[in-house]
Amino acid sequence: MTKCPRGSQPHKGRCISIDHMINSLGKRINGQDKFFNGNCGNFAIGLKRVLGRGELVGVSEEYQYEGLSHVALKVDGIYYDGDGAVSKKSLKEYGRNDDHPRQKIELVEGIEEDDVMISTSHISGAYIEPEWFEKEIRKELNK
Repeated sequence: MTKCPRGSQPHKGRCISIDHMINSLGKRINGQDKFFNGNCGNFAIGLKRVLGRGELVGVSEEYQYEGLSHVALKVDGIYYDGDGAVSKKSLKEYGRNDDHPRQKIELVEGIEEDDVMISTSHISGAYIEPEWFEKEIRKELNK
């Protein structure tokens, strides 16, 4: 088995940067916002399925009425969302609310797939299944 550095994924005897793969996917589908907005949890689930590892992490806001405000995948200590590799601080910024600038924001680690899908499905009007993301990420891996 190929031993890859942190932040990359072994695939067919080589190492692929997870960040680069996500950014290439965004360019290929012509604009990340169109597909990732409100579907962050399903994207993270699809990415986890393809990589075969990682931990789903949600952003929980003190004044969020239902669900999570954002979801990412943590792999080898690095957080990934539809923008690629993101810092813990950046993730917490998704929870900032102008009406409550001092609200408590937490990262909730180890979330189950079913909880992510229930928790984030209310956010987007253009719901995209995790399987769609999984298929598109696999295409990117096989380039």
